[in-house]
Amino acid sequence: MIKGLKVFLVGMPLCGKSTIGKVVAKKLNFKIIDLDTEIIKSENQTIKKIFELNGEKYFREIETQLLDSIINKNKSFIMATGGGTPCFNNNINLINKSGISIYIDTPIKKLEKRLINENERPLLKNNPIQRKVFDKLYNERKIYYEKSKFKVSEDNNTVEAIISIIKKFES
Repeated sequence: MIKGLKVFLVGMPLCGKSTIGKVVAKKLNFKIIDLDTEIIKSENQTIKKIFELNGEKYFREIETQLLDSIINKNKSFIMATGGGTPCFNNNINLINKSGISIYIDTPIKKLEKRLINENERPLLKNNPIQRKVFDKLYNERKIYYEKSKFKVSEDNNTVEAIISIIKKFES
């Protein structure tokens, strides 16, 4: 582990932030933090339920508060952010100020294939109308993701590419 290094993985839902983050964290002996999991623990309910009961505005406030709290309480980690985390409440600036952000860029067609079996995400449901919503979301969020300090393509070498970026910060 590189002491004092905070790594944030950003990108669309279903791009692999959590899965890739776990692999990279294990290989580099980093603590892995999944922001969505932390929100679920904090609120004691699923993200879908939070959206249903309290709405997106409430969810985004909790998300930002937890992001800030985790940043301040931990010296080193790899965090899989939520898909929308960088896009609200100036979070991308907080992320970039606090550590290194890595955008996992996944083609929309690949994400759409993964969306077919998805039913746990409140903004992403598998029907033609939601597919259009997903495409719109992709285009809106990409602007924020592009503000990340680094960008990798989601493919067979994603883990190695991220490890290579992190190792640049070894002293």
